[in-house]
Amino acid sequence: MENLLGNTWYYTLSTIAQVFATILGLYSVFVIFKVEKLNGFIEELRSILINLIASVETHKNINSTPKKSQVDEQTLISLSNENLLKRSQKAVITAKEIGMSASYRTDRVAYREMRDIPSTFKIELNRKKEVISSFKINLIILIFVIIFTLISLGFSEFINTVCLKNSILFFSVLISVFSSIFLSFSILKIIKE
Repeated sequence: MENLLGNTWYYTLSTIAQVFATILGLYSVFVIFKVEKLNGFIEELRSILINLIASVETHKNINSTPKKSQVDEQTLISLSNENLLKRSQKAVITAKEIGMSASYRTDRVAYREMRDIPSTFKIELNRKKEVISSFKINLIILIFVIIFTLISLGFSEFINTVCLKNSILFFSVLISVFSSIFLSFSILKIIKE
């Protein structure tokens, strides 16, 4: 009976550690692809916002002195996402105030869509933060499960009572099941978006 419990103990705990290490790797791949996709979309929106701001400021200053009418695009490119968002929201308000016509276009955006771009940019930034935050939480859970099972295996020589071994085994399986369910929902959410 003790030999059977010993085999069950080693196989179960080592399998849990191996499976969760594999899941961690696969989950990381999903997160990396999702973040890359979001980064591409955010960069596309950044360029649209930079063009929008440059066009609105140029249009606004068209009757100004030549020095003042030139917009420094390098300054706009170097802005942080938050500052770019604020400046683009002001540009949309300015475009409305100076009466830019509906036929006005930046590269890919008609005037009626101008006001939606800053909010879309903000939504995508928040989605990226949410994906990374979810990954951090799941990473902590997975690492906890892996370390717990490995420590339990390492101290198996010192755990002599069957009751304690069964309790640790039950706790490990229970944590694994709940972690798997939580992780499955996180992966489905990433895939679905």
